[in-house]
Amino acid sequence: MKPGAASRPVAPPSAPQRVDASGGARIVDARDVVDARIAGHAGVAYRSRAQPCAAALALVALLVGGPVTAEEGRDRWTLAVAGGRRTVARKPDG
Repeated sequence: MKPGAASRPVAPPSAPQRVDASGGARIVDARDVVDARIAGHAGVAYRSRAQPCAAALALVALLVGGPVTAEEGRDRWTLAVAGGRRTVARKPDG
């Protein structure tokens, strides 16, 4: 974030689902769907390697711009980005 820029609140998840907080490997999927007329492209997608639950939560927090915990029971977050929306999902490996 640029110095002096205002932070934006994290939007509540769309259709939250329960996740197993007991650990195990997780994959994080992120997808930005944006209006190509605004952004110059239709969006991007990213899939992480399998990683421990705590590392996956840290990556989700980075992608959604705020703290997340396993106790929230979420595995999907959706928030507004310039020209569209970002969806971040945490999934069991396999």
